[in-house]
Amino acid sequence: MNTKEVIKGLTEIVLPVARRGYESFIIGWHINDKARNRTVLVETGPASTIPQLIEDLKQIGAGEPDYLLYTHVHLDHSGGAGQFNLKFPGTKIIAPLKGRPHLID
Repeated sequence: MNTKEVIKGLTEIVLPVARRGYESFIIGWHINDKARNRTVLVETGPASTIPQLIEDLKQIGAGEPDYLLYTHVHLDHSGGAGQFNLKFPGTKIIAPLKGRPHLID
């Protein structure tokens, strides 16, 4: 299993990359903020991680996140933004201002 609840409402999601030494190199986080009735996903990883990420979200009982937060826009953190957005078009994406143009196309 690629997920582990670290504390109540915070789940670590390993985003495995099929490259030796990178199997558990990239981590995403799912935050279930019950007080505000919102969920946040932090990072998707590269495009290759999206199918497994979607399965992992299903396994933890998470639906479409309200927000997707990127710490910065590098392929290993946000390369899967487009594929994720196709699956979850209602999720609002938050990213640093300088990186936003790279996520649009």
